[in-house]
Amino acid sequence: MSEGKYTIKKLKKATRNPEIFKNHIYNQIQTLKNKTIIKQVYNGENFIQKDWDNLIVLDACRPDFFKKYNPFEGEFSQKVSLGASSPEFFSYNFRKRQFHDTVYVTGNTNIERISEDSVHKIIKTYAETNGVNKGWLPETTFEHALRTYNEYPDKRMVVHFMQPHAPYLGDHAKKLRRRVAKRHQVRFRYMDVIGAETQKDADEHIRSLIDAFKYGYISQEQLGKVYAENLRIVFEYVEELLRDIDGKTVITSDHSESFGDFNGIYGHKDYSLSKKLREVPWLVIDGDRRDTYSDPPVESASIDESIIHENLRDLGYM
Repeated sequence: MSEGKYTIKKLKKATRNPEIFKNHIYNQIQTLKNKTIIKQVYNGENFIQKDWDNLIVLDACRPDFFKKYNPFEGEFSQKVSLGASSPEFFSYNFRKRQFHDTVYVTGNTNIERISEDSVHKIIKTYAETNGVNKGWLPETTFEHALRTYNEYPDKRMVVHFMQPHAPYLGDHAKKLRRRVAKRHQVRFRYMDVIGAETQKDADEHIRSLIDAFKYGYISQEQLGKVYAENLRIVFEYVEELLRDIDGKTVITSDHSESFGDFNGIYGHKDYSLSKKLREVPWLVIDGDRRDTYSDPPVESASIDESIIHENLRDLGYM
C-alpha cells in the first residue's frame, strides 16, 4: 500500500474537480510542515531498537488509562513515540532499518507500509479475516503470538494487539451502541462482529463510539468507560501470554488516543502536532533473557487487497 501515490484515476478525478486537487496540495504542504516541526521538537524514540525480548504493543493506548488499570508488576514510565498514528509508527520505526532478529505479530494492516525485509518475518493475523471472524480480534492475535513464540524461540517478538483501539469490544460498549442507534437514529458502519446495533431507517452513519462522542450523543465519561472496558479485555490476553513466554518484556503503545482533549482531536491523526498523542505507556517487566539471533528474512503471506481494505474499514481508517 503506497502512501501518497498519484494514479491515473486520481489525476483524472482532479482534472474534473480542481478544488479537490487544490485541497490535496494544501494538505500535502501542511503535512510537510508538520513533519519538520515534529522532527525538531518532539524527539520521539525508536521502540524497536530498545532492549527487550518481547514488545507488546497495545494500539491507541492512553498512558493515564494504562496506569490506572494496569494489573502487571513492573517499572512504569512514559515515552514519546515516533508516531501519532499507526502509519507514522511503522514508517518511522522501520524506515531504512532492518531487524532480522525480530518477528512481528499484528492485526494492524498498516504494517503493509513497511518493507518485507525490515524484520525476520511478519505474522499478519488480519489474513484470517472472514466475515465476522476478524483477524484483529485479541484472541486471534494471542493465538498467533503463542504459536510464533514456540516457532521462533531465538527471535525477539513484537505482539501488536489492536485493542484498546476502536471499535470497542465488551458488553458495555454493545449496550451503548444500541442505545445511541435507537435514540439518535444512527447506524454504526461495518460493526457486525462486535454486535453493533443498526437502524434500517437511520438518518446518519457513523464509524464508532468516538464519533458518537464527537457529535454529542454520549458523554466523555461514557466513552472513557467503554475504552477502559476494551483495555481490560486486552489485558486478559496479555496476562495469559506473559504466563507462557520468557524474556524481558515491555508493554507500550504505538500512539495515544484523544477524547477531544488533545488539540481538539477525536481519536488520532497522522502527523498531528499534539505531543500528547505521542506520549505512551512504557512498562518494563524483567525476566530471564533469551538468546536471540539474526537470520535472513522470511517472506510473509501475500494478502488480497480486499482483505486489507476490509480490515482498514472495520478499524475506522476508511
